Amino acid sequence: MTLEIKTWNMPWATAKIMHFSNSMQIAFDNGELTEISVLEEKLENIETLAYGLTSNSCTVRVVNRGGRFTRNRDLLKKNRIIQPKISADNVNYYPLGKFYSDSWEVPAQSETVVCKGYDVLYNLQKIYIDFYTQRDGAFTLPQNMTAGDAFRRVIDRVNQSKAESGIFGNDVHAQIDERLFSIAAAPYLRMNYVLLGYDTAWNMLTNLANYAQSFVYVNREGVVCVERDDFGPNDTRPKSAVKTQITPSNAFTYNRPTLSRTIVNRVIVPYFRLGAGNENDNKFTFEKKDFSYDEQGRIVLQFELKNLFLSITNIKRYIDDGFEDQGSKNYYLVLIKYNQVKIVFNQGESATKIYLLVEGNSKILEEQTLIVNDFESQKKNGIVEYTLETGGLIVNESVAQAMAQKIISAYGNGRGYIEAQWIGTPELALGDCLQSRSEESTALTDYECVSNEFTLSNGLRVTTKAREY
Repeated sequence: MTLEIKTWNMPWATAKIMHFSNSMQIAFDNGELTEISVLEEKLENIETLAYGLTSNSCTVRVVNRGGRFTRNRDLLKKNRIIQPKISADNVNYYPLGKFYSDSWEVPAQSETVVCKGYDVLYNLQKIYIDFYTQRDGAFTLPQNMTAGDAFRRVIDRVNQSKAESGIFGNDVHAQIDERLFSIAAAPYLRMNYVLLGYDTAWNMLTNLANYAQSFVYVNREGVVCVERDDFGPNDTRPKSAVKTQITPSNAFTYNRPTLSRTIVNRVIVPYFRLGAGNENDNKFTFEKKDFSYDEQGRIVLQFELKNLFLSITNIKRYIDDGFEDQGSKNYYLVLIKYNQVKIVFNQGESATKIYLLVEGNSKILEEQTLIVNDFESQKKNGIVEYTLETGGLIVNESVAQAMAQKIISAYGNGRGYIEAQWIGTPELALGDCLQSRSEESTALTDYECVSNEFTLSNGLRVTTKAREY
């Protein structure tokens, strides 16, 4: 086997083969594939407003012909790629997404095998990342970063983390709404993204999605889509061509638009206000029981800053009388994540007590809550609350006010939705336009498809949810 490198991404790079895979494909048709179930969605619930991530899933049931799955356990691995395709006319086949096997069921007395898979977002619940850049031993935050840049950075850190951990598989690719690159958090832009700290990629994307009022989902090509909420009449996106119609004539069950609306008339936005830090809080004392050691026997100290540090300019070692010990700067900073610090001493020593002083620009975060009401809507519809959970990314009351007001203006009078179980078509994908009407009306209204649940077993049946443009 020969590995040929045609292009290097950096000078003096070296090659390392991380994983050999026995590339194997198996295609199942109607004769062996007894059932397919696929859930794709960009909104988890159409009855309530919610931003954040949705993970799509797929279940397939195939005949265990000749006992191939019981004889060869290598087939029953995680992260096998599943690409279901269905057709309404046995000519044009539509892919329904790209999934990765997660669990297998091989019942002893059954002739079939069941595999459950999820999209690429699912495993981001297990990948921990930070938001920092390391340069010359120091950890800093990027400057002048928009919400779109922040989403891009999280995806890049996921791919970097996978590579560093030796996790094989394709990189995660993202398609980010251009409107998100105009959303800044000035004047506290750098401050905001400090608060992302160290967390799972899933939680970071969830906090960012709430902060930017966005939906994060995976399309049928396996690409992560980050889409800004259109806010109803202010939507500037081009509408796709109408793919199909859903009416009482082709639906098994049909919830009329007049019965399904999303209303928000009270928005609660938690945010932070910055206060001045206290220098006395930045001194730390470590006794021998607090020490840990690395493989070389060097002392490792880990501690949590009492206040939020926008930047750390220096960490000094000092003695009891407060004078800095100039001869003992023998450590290096290895980690700062939000308010968590880890340092390693270059030289092993027999110290029984170590004093450190952290210098830099420290702030105290004072938690606040903003509540915005739409009293006219409350008179007609009762009080319907929504809390915008941003993980503490908002540190400006005016920003919190603008976010709440925009949500109220878009959802104060509700958004029309439909939900129908119908004969279905694989051509209708997330974001596509469909038309629908109620039994009492002959007028057709445009809706955006936000969820499809395909079930193919003795015929195709689809549960579709869509919201009014």
